Amino acid sequence: MKQPEATRLYEVLDATWPAARVVQDGPWTLREGLGGGQRVSAATANGVVGESDIEVAEQAMAAFGQPSIFMIRGKDADLDAMLQARGYPIADPVNLYVA
Repeated sequence: MKQPEATRLYEVLDATWPAARVVQDGPWTLREGLGGGQRVSAATANGVVGESDIEVAEQAMAAFGQPSIFMIRGKDADLDAMLQARGYPIADPVNLYVA
C-alpha cells in the first residue's frame, strides 16, 4: 500500500472533524473552534511566517474569543522556534497512523 502524504491526512482530519469556521488570512489558516477542541481551534501556517504574522494570528484568535493555539507541521521548524521564544509550550503532540 502506498502511504498517503501528510497533507492528505490533514485534509481528511479537517473534513471529518471540521472547525466551526475557517478563515484564510495572509499566510494563515485560522480556525474558530467554538469549544470543539484544540485542533479545530488552531492556526496553521500556509507558508513562511515572521514575528509580525504571529501577532496577526494571535489577534484573530482573540477576536474569535479563543486562546492562541498553533498547529506545527513538519515544514514549520522556524515557526516552532519563534513560538518557543515567545513562551508557547508544546501541547498534545500528535502521531498520524495509517492502516
